[in-house]
Amino acid sequence: MASVVGIYVGNTTISYATGETQEQDTGSGSGVIITDDGYIVTNNHVVQGADTIHVYLQDGTKYDAKLIGTDTFSDLAIVKIDVANLPAATIGSSGNATVGDTVYAIGNPLGVLTSSVSKGIISGLDRTITIDGISMTLMQTDASINPGNSGGGLFNDSGELIGIVNAKSASVEVEGLGFAIPVDSARPVITDLVDLGYVTGRPYIGITMQDVSLRYGNSNNRNNPFSFYMDNYVTRVQVMSVESGSAAEKGGLLVNDILTSLNGKEITGSSQFAAMLYEYKVGDTVTITVLRGNETKDLTVVLGERS
Repeated sequence: MASVVGIYVGNTTISYATGETQEQDTGSGSGVIITDDGYIVTNNHVVQGADTIHVYLQDGTKYDAKLIGTDTFSDLAIVKIDVANLPAATIGSSGNATVGDTVYAIGNPLGVLTSSVSKGIISGLDRTITIDGISMTLMQTDASINPGNSGGGLFNDSGELIGIVNAKSASVEVEGLGFAIPVDSARPVITDLVDLGYVTGRPYIGITMQDVSLRYGNSNNRNNPFSFYMDNYVTRVQVMSVESGSAAEKGGLLVNDILTSLNGKEITGSSQFAAMLYEYKVGDTVTITVLRGNETKDLTVVLGERS
């Protein structure tokens, strides 16, 4: 239990009244200490987009954390706190697990119940689940999983970490459907994130991006209160920055370009776009269609790799 921590994230804003920088809490989750010198694994979706990350140990001690690396495809991230002699989890093997084995989910449900433990069994070993447009093979458990458990640990009855909790079915009237990333598939990702800050072998184009909503439809007669009109919205991806020398720069992508399709397949969000890229290999040539002002352009990009 001592190896599982609470993670709280926030964003910084500037007060229009005083001009001072303020921190606003935006979410919470869990994490698992994997080394005694402060490396902690959690979910990418827990820390994604956060300006500040704070870690609370089981005894309530608070530390500022540094983001080391993230991986959208596996939904894993590594953060680090500058503390020594921490109680790191014992890493087991998810490959040795069988359906019906007893497991314990430990985390920070609701963001206020640090070190909560729920008991269950393994209900399935290789469920294919789609999260934010990314297809993942996960372990299924009926241990109680709630918001805030994301990034926490799934342990076997020997106290070994065998999974990183990352999802719960949110369907109406559905209970007892929790999911975790098997530790055997997480291990090489964790190693790369700790050593390099990124995962090797993944296609990379070298942009930062954000989701934007584009409006289209009939806006005529908007000033007529008796006129009915319909606006429709679609989500696309806006390029926020382009790395110098990157595949994106070589392919002609510019800041503020709106990404609309990849090889003819519609782009509906940044996570989905990242998942689409992972269907290709480093060195593959793809066509990215962008909206630049009022003009649509097809750009040819040769996928690179992080360096």
